[in-house]
Amino acid sequence: MEDASTPDNAFNSFPLFRKLHTEIRLMIWEMATNDPRIVKINICPISRCKHAMVRVRSDTVVPDRCQNHNYPYSNGNTCTGILDMLPQDIQTLGTVGSRIHDEQFGFRSEVDPPSLLLVCKESYAIASKRYKRAFPSVGAFAETYFDYERDVLSLPLDYLIRLRRTEDPLIAQSEACKIQNLSLSLASVQRLGRISDDDGKLRRSLILSKIIAVFCNVKRLTIEVEDHRRKSDEKRSLRELNMELEWFEPIEVAEALAMFKSTEAQYTDLHRGLLRESEERLRLDLDKKFLSNLMLGDLKTGVVWNVPQIQWKHLVTTTFKTKFEALKKEYELRTGFICHRIH
Repeated sequence: MEDASTPDNAFNSFPLFRKLHTEIRLMIWEMATNDPRIVKINICPISRCKHAMVRVRSDTVVPDRCQNHNYPYSNGNTCTGILDMLPQDIQTLGTVGSRIHDEQFGFRSEVDPPSLLLVCKESYAIASKRYKRAFPSVGAFAETYFDYERDVLSLPLDYLIRLRRTEDPLIAQSEACKIQNLSLSLASVQRLGRISDDDGKLRRSLILSKIIAVFCNVKRLTIEVEDHRRKSDEKRSLRELNMELEWFEPIEVAEALAMFKSTEAQYTDLHRGLLRESEERLRLDLDKKFLSNLMLGDLKTGVVWNVPQIQWKHLVTTTFKTKFEALKKEYELRTGFICHRIH
């Protein structure tokens, strides 16, 4: 057995942790709580058979266990009943049975549960105060662990399309009103409205007002300008990349990287460390005054929501951000120019 005092192991273990007072251990677990996460959810269709009410887990494909070919998505397998039933789930069965002919779906995320939930009873006791099983549907139990106050819920395009087409929020209002941080991609907003530059601000603001009205207590809305997840490591799976998502300033990333890597003095003198704002961000903006007027109009009809703080960011991974910062620092040391973002 290797000695914990050796350089490689000195900070990887603490054998005396169990001997600390309980209050101190709980404080350490509290400090070890995950940073706010960006949680992307997906919509997964499931069988209409009430026996197929299943847990929509991030590590398994949503199964269909009904042999009735009249149900969409049925693969003819014999129905084996409800899986992984918990006592608190019993009350939802009536809802499922009453909506047997509705289209059923479940929400799942590729983000793993927070690690503190899995370490020990003490860490679970601390983590479970923040992280709750969230986003149930009429066909699946809540399975995504989510911190309503700190985590960011990233909505997929297919959810936004359903919301606009059917005006059915899909996520229960009791769930939606708890969420305080929301994000959606700029591409999703454009596709929903087929927006031209002429009426872009008003149309985008109108679309966002419908979304914010569902998530009525959102304090911060992040518009994802560009997705740079794949640029950090093309060999890693999307699931692995989703475990380290971060927001990044909306600059022209490719141009900045070219500047950092260039050894030509003429190129360096021309840019002098300036990080240009993303053209997509500059071209596509919102009319916040119009958004406020929409909020006041809804208030008169009894629909209450608030205009959140809106920010524009790129979506990157921690790996990408670390590499970018290292290249920027090396560039600044080499040239003497301090990098500044042009707003």
